[in-house]
Amino acid sequence: MVNQSTEHTVKANTVVRIAHSIEEALALKAQLPKSSRFISGGTLIQLEREQGNELPEQLISLERIPSLFGIEETEDYVLIGAATPLNQCASVELLQTVIPTVASKAVRNRATLGGNLMYTCGDTIPALIALGATVSIVEENGERTVSVADFLSLKVNEPIVTQIHIPKVKIESFFYQKVGFRKSFSKSQLTVASMISIDKQRVQSNVRLVFSDGERAAIRLRTTERVLGGHKLTKSVIQKVSESLNEELARIKTATTYQRMVTKNLFISELINRTEGSLE
Repeated sequence: MVNQSTEHTVKANTVVRIAHSIEEALALKAQLPKSSRFISGGTLIQLEREQGNELPEQLISLERIPSLFGIEETEDYVLIGAATPLNQCASVELLQTVIPTVASKAVRNRATLGGNLMYTCGDTIPALIALGATVSIVEENGERTVSVADFLSLKVNEPIVTQIHIPKVKIESFFYQKVGFRKSFSKSQLTVASMISIDKQRVQSNVRLVFSDGERAAIRLRTTERVLGGHKLTKSVIQKVSESLNEELARIKTATTYQRMVTKNLFISELINRTEGSLE
């Protein structure tokens, strides 16, 4: 099977091998040097090259594997193939505020959701963590499904991301905001996302608050989540959340004063908006 894979030379010292199944891709990875890498849309590799990094001598393309493409729905989840281009992912209601903020329109035609995850600092990651998304991956030892947060901390040789599972939640429970010089072409200065379920009594549950500075992996603000979760949204609770955010963000040493201030203001503003102008 491996010997039947297609080869294309993209430059003098780089060969792209095209796999037609996940099994073939894994076999190629095992056979080739450890420096070989999987690609699909290829935009991350292009970005790295523009930053002065050399291409690996061997690339394994996944874009001829049909099972890695497409969007489908079950009763509880939206399932997105990892090689599905970002522009197609914009059809998913929960991602409609997220996808347009990622790179340029031309890049989104090639870039994939799985590739954005592999970037580890991709703009979709805070949203996926907030939504409670999980990721199916295949590696030498078989297939497994992990949370997006756990995926980012995996210490394994490059796995193949096969599918992203997004729980179906009420769109009004989800909030996402990217702050940058330009939406499409620059790295974000910061990205925040939240998922908060609110019942008729305004009690908060399933709270996830996520912050990213655009350079490092997204971080859940778990201390503040506990301050908010299980409580009715009142002026007093919002004040406690504000104080908790000040303290928790201050512990993120890589965050700038500006990033901490804007992150807190965005979260507090979103909480106030949820009260529809009536705070106790």
